[in-house]
Amino acid sequence: MTRLNHRPLPVPPGALLVAAIMASASGISYGAITNGDFTGGSTLPGWTTSGDVAAVASLFGVAPPAGATRVAGATTINLGVPPANTLSGTPATIPGTVDTTLGLASGTINSTAQGAVQEASGFAQSFAATAGDTISFRWNFITGEDSGPFGKDFGFYTFHQGTSSSSLNILATSSSPSVVVGAGPGGSLGLANATGYQTTTVTVPSTGTWTLGFGVGDALNNPGTDSVLGVASVTYTPVPEPWAWSLMSALALGGLAVARRTRFSRA
Repeated sequence: MTRLNHRPLPVPPGALLVAAIMASASGISYGAITNGDFTGGSTLPGWTTSGDVAAVASLFGVAPPAGATRVAGATTINLGVPPANTLSGTPATIPGTVDTTLGLASGTINSTAQGAVQEASGFAQSFAATAGDTISFRWNFITGEDSGPFGKDFGFYTFHQGTSSSSLNILATSSSPSVVVGAGPGGSLGLANATGYQTTTVTVPSTGTWTLGFGVGDALNNPGTDSVLGVASVTYTPVPEPWAWSLMSALALGGLAVARRTRFSRA
């Protein structure tokens, strides 16, 4: 009787090397966000702040999004007697101060399409980044303003190089379609409306040092109402360089070909 024995060869050292290289390359990091989950403390270690900014477990009664335990909040709270209603014990400040903190050109926040701003708060971080990598974050704009004709509070982010950029991206205003009436926590601050947590992803356009910043502004013509921007789960995802993908692909194909070779014998 003839019997066919099928015995796989032991995995060669080359295949093990391929696996090790692939595992190592998949973890290569070309940039990083420090304290992107905001668990490092209420004062946001790793970030520079201006105005009323703090990391909290609950943003005026609103829990962080799924998967997060802390959220960084920036508010326009200036009236009243801090720290009674503020997050940090420090009131919101003039927009020019926040411009400087975020590395923006003087007057950037004050010259948005929303009109002049009476107070603002914000926080930012600079880091090395590689073209093609992505940065994502969750955010929630909460406001006490309605969608009336007066100046609109707004939440925003900025992602730029240098220290005099005018790049400012508005996430939401009090009249944005994404703001849901009654979705906010309400309370003594009147924060009745909110967008709920949204996700934004930014692709790094070129390699270099970049500044990521977040903030909120209170439009001048509608005093007495406040707004809050909550930010959570800021993550940096590197994309391996093209040469790394090519090397990994070539090694993987070669390693798999060797590993699948079998030896047949007749008994």
